[in-house]
Amino acid sequence: SGNISATKDLWVDGVDHMEAAATAMANVANIDVEGGLALEGAQINSGSVSSDLIITSRHGNTLDATSTAIGNAVNATTTGDAVFDMRQTNSGESISASLDANVMGRGVGEVTTAATAIANSFSLEMGGTAIGSIIQENCADVTATNTDVINVFRDPATATAIGNAINISRTVTQ
Repeated sequence: SGNISATKDLWVDGVDHMEAAATAMANVANIDVEGGLALEGAQINSGSVSSDLIITSRHGNTLDATSTAIGNAVNATTTGDAVFDMRQTNSGESISASLDANVMGRGVGEVTTAATAIANSFSLEMGGTAIGSIIQENCADVTATNTDVINVFRDPATATAIGNAINISRTVTQ
């Protein structure tokens, strides 16, 4: 029920390849099983979740920077059938991810920046059939901000904010 935050502030000079990440997660479950899966549960987050990444890079080559904030997430994989009953609730004030990148100087190569905020996410990959129910409730503000000052062109910069996401897929092997 408390607030969760991750903050990183970096200043780098002359580094050939730099990877930087700030990640804050309230509730996350990763499940990978052989055979069938029976999943029942609830994820409840009543606090704010925030990640902030500030990076200043001079005279570097490549930069990969990500800022991620997640309220509730379930990622399940099974080779067989799946039965599930899940509830995900976010009642906190906000889920927010921010990234500020200032990349200047000689020798700047590819710069990739991404800010992602997700309130509720349920992902299931299975090899058989599925029966289940999912309830996702989100009352929090979900924001993603990506502010970049870069002296190179055409580099990917993304900001993604998702309230509720469900992804169910079946993999058929022969």
